[in-house]
Amino acid sequence: MNQYVVTSKTSGSGGDVGRFAYDNFIVVWGFMRQEFKLKGFELLVYAVIFGYHKSNCAPFSGSREYLEEWTGGSRTSVESALSSLVDRGLIIKEYMRYGNIKKATYRVNTEKLPTHPMFELENMNRDIVDKMRQHERRVALGLE
Repeated sequence: MNQYVVTSKTSGSGGDVGRFAYDNFIVVWGFMRQEFKLKGFELLVYAVIFGYHKSNCAPFSGSREYLEEWTGGSRTSVESALSSLVDRGLIIKEYMRYGNIKKATYRVNTEKLPTHPMFELENMNRDIVDKMRQHERRVALGLE
């Protein structure tokens, strides 16, 4: 499966630029363009969210400002991209509670991922992790 590095490690002091370090990066996979036909802000926002999906089996819970910095877009551009990705069913919007604060999170809709052996193993592992996280949430809420 093709992948293209959009932003990658750079030489230099290794210091931070805004909210992410110089050596942070996102990857645009071939299926994002070929099958999902993503481009522009939708492509970049999806690539960031997919990066969280790939790296730690977790939904993206970062701020809109973080997405604005990665995409170089405005709040309106990021909101529009998130809304479009949710409407297309490529990502799923959920809410988490942190005390009295309700925060939106976004996760990749794994049912929309193309058929590929790489994703099949990931989905099995992700199902186990998802069940563990659901149990942890229920325990934290006093439901179990």
